[in-house]
Amino acid sequence: MNRRDMILAMLGTGVALCRPLPLRAHENHTPAAVGGVGKTRVKIADVVLTDQQRKRGQLSKDFIAGRIVVANFVFTTCSSVCPVISAVFAQLQQQLPADLARDTVLLSLSVDPMNDTPDRLEAQARQYGSGAHWRWLTGRIEDMEAALKGFGAYSARPDDHLPMAVVGDPVTDTWYRFTGTPAAQQLLRTVQQLHQQRNTPRKKS
Repeated sequence: MNRRDMILAMLGTGVALCRPLPLRAHENHTPAAVGGVGKTRVKIADVVLTDQQRKRGQLSKDFIAGRIVVANFVFTTCSSVCPVISAVFAQLQQQLPADLARDTVLLSLSVDPMNDTPDRLEAQARQYGSGAHWRWLTGRIEDMEAALKGFGAYSARPDDHLPMAVVGDPVTDTWYRFTGTPAAQQLLRTVQQLHQQRNTPRKKS
């Protein structure tokens, strides 16, 4: 059984992630506070990135394209928290109903663009069974820095980045930050909430 299957098995049996993991940097770094969820601000950078299939496009126009966003921040040589959050995304991908999946995009943004080539991201995407709505993104260092800063996820060293996920709707500009490692069900409920808010007519004042 490979690492992905082991993590997914733990998630499926509830052994892991019955509560958010402590917010911490990668192994050999000092643990920080316990994670949680709260509203946040996101500014989508106007940059051109490249996905795991070597397709280039603007982050907002081409990769997000008005859909609900579920984003995480990883690097391919990570051996601690990144495999866990990637496995959570794999589980979320399986749980998303078809009608929600069409209007939702999962984004895994590299925090190590110097080393995370499209080929490496493609290998990661295959490992976690990424479908058409899950894009793994890299790009020029300055472009990735701008993209990560827009999500509040930039760190100067890949090993120092904190585990988190960001879920939001660029149409209503409503965003939530999950610090630590959320469960797939938490992310799914937030996606459902955002879709419901988007499709609920506003009352006239």
